Amino acid sequence: MSIETNKEVSRQWHESFGTPNLESAYEKFLARDFRAFFFGHGWVDRDTYMKGDRDFVAAFENVMMSVEELVGEADLVMCRMRWRGTQVAPVLGVQPTGRDFDVLGFCQDRFQFGKVVEHTPLFDVASLLQQLKGEPLA
Repeated sequence: MSIETNKEVSRQWHESFGTPNLESAYEKFLARDFRAFFFGHGWVDRDTYMKGDRDFVAAFENVMMSVEELVGEADLVMCRMRWRGTQVAPVLGVQPTGRDFDVLGFCQDRFQFGKVVEHTPLFDVASLLQQLKGEPLA
């Protein structure tokens, strides 16, 4: 697959987060031997990642993940993303607040045969927690 194709796969997969297209995106874009570095859990397999991802999505409404920049080289795609939404259920030890949040994140997706085989996300969790708790941002 070309670098441009891999970049478009990353965009479509990440922007499906929190939408009705998320389930089909898992099937379409994630390899069977996919693994991810999932917040607080280290490396996890595809099924564990998808369950954690679904649980995370369920804690928010009006969720939007927008990919703002993509850089690709060889079998890797780096994404800069913005994640927005409103908390409606407990998440990361924070009870529902109804507060909106807007955080930046980055990830590295590694590809094989046109599918993501490895995903390493990094989101500004400190800022997310501050926003959900209503604490002033530094």
